[in-house]
Amino acid sequence: KQFLKLAAERASDSKDPIVEPPKRTFSAKKANRKSSGAEGVEDIEAIHAVKMFDELQRSMKSLGFTDVEQTNIFKLLAGVLFMGNITFRLKPGGSGEAEIKSYESLFAAARMLGVDVVDLAQAIQSQITTTNNDVITRQLTIEQAEDCRDAAAKAIYERLFSWLVQRANKFLEFQSNYKPSSYQIGILDIFGFENFQNNSLEQLCINLANEHLHYFFNKYIFAEEIKDMKADEIDFPSIEYQDNSKTLDMYLKKGDGLFAILDDECLFPKATDLSLTAKLKESMTKQGMSSFKPCKSAMELGFFINHYAGPVKYDTNGFLEKNRDTLAPGITNMLQSSRIKLVKVLFREEMPANNANDTMKRSASAHEPKHPEYQATLNKRSQTMTRRVRTVCSHFKENLAKLIVKMNMSNPHFVRCIKPNSERVPEEIDEVYVTKQLRYSGVLGVVEIRKFGYLLGSNSPR
Repeated sequence: KQFLKLAAERASDSKDPIVEPPKRTFSAKKANRKSSGAEGVEDIEAIHAVKMFDELQRSMKSLGFTDVEQTNIFKLLAGVLFMGNITFRLKPGGSGEAEIKSYESLFAAARMLGVDVVDLAQAIQSQITTTNNDVITRQLTIEQAEDCRDAAAKAIYERLFSWLVQRANKFLEFQSNYKPSSYQIGILDIFGFENFQNNSLEQLCINLANEHLHYFFNKYIFAEEIKDMKADEIDFPSIEYQDNSKTLDMYLKKGDGLFAILDDECLFPKATDLSLTAKLKESMTKQGMSSFKPCKSAMELGFFINHYAGPVKYDTNGFLEKNRDTLAPGITNMLQSSRIKLVKVLFREEMPANNANDTMKRSASAHEPKHPEYQATLNKRSQTMTRRVRTVCSHFKENLAKLIVKMNMSNPHFVRCIKPNSERVPEEIDEVYVTKQLRYSGVLGVVEIRKFGYLLGSNSPR
């Protein structure tokens, strides 16, 4: 709410205001009037928000973002928020098809994104499929339309975020007087281990990152300590620490690892979350992956993984759709036609693989002879193009690998954060809970191994 208020004020003096909402949606610009009670609290929050927003604008300007670019960035963010407010209802007649319910939010989102309102409505509530020379339009259900709306909003936000990071990095690199490889300090603020009541693909990826960084921590700390003690000719007993390399193999093994099976299953149009669950159970059991535990019922969509921090149950419902993370062609085409240059930049390289394959097949069938050998080559190329589609898991795996390479080239220092209790209550320490974290995070192991070495080291000629 505060963002939309401030974003509206940001362009209130321009010819192309960001938003022109009803007055009931946004309060007046004046936020410094004196009041008491709840209104006073709201005013204090508004004043703070204005200061933060002004600071944000100054920071963006110092990083080389022009006024026009800032306005377009705020437009896109406002468009994402308005997209989330678009709701649907059932069409009369009992067909089960969805239609727009909140046209006010639809018009606002279309204006923010610089697209035609009819194109936006059609893109999020229908699916267009091209076969040979026929164009088939299928109306979506309410659930499907909501998924399509959310996918579009997510894609806009994700690409805008990546673009902002790239622009900032490019500007800072250009301004720097140092060489890119010298005098660098990196801070990695890792997301914590997650175990909720319902864990999905997001938690699967986050916990993989935690597994990998825990492995790096153990390998670096224990290996370095043992190396130093051997160099100092210190006798020490055998030190045992948790080795989670088998869990990483289960995740990342080529061909029949968890991520590989998930990506392969996404290539099959008739694959379901249940078929994925069954394949994971069959493959992991056959390989003897002890970290993987299937559910008792064969019809239950889920499995367990024994992580270094404890077992987590994952719900595979929606795994395939989340991993594909593909935008409908109608959404992509609609955004590419935007009147805002920034939107076109974000989606200019987008070309759905399915469309590319269909186009290739149509052109080939229309202009090329149907020779068996030629057709086999065409099919193979089509499959190769399909396999090039980047999934969420493959993208996450690639970024994680790059991160580990950078960390291996660095001289890392670690800060372990321990939660005092699981209830988020101040000034209360749950000793059992804290001890458990100290043990599975490797801190107690580090303390144990350092008891046999020297607490402090100093440079001296040898």
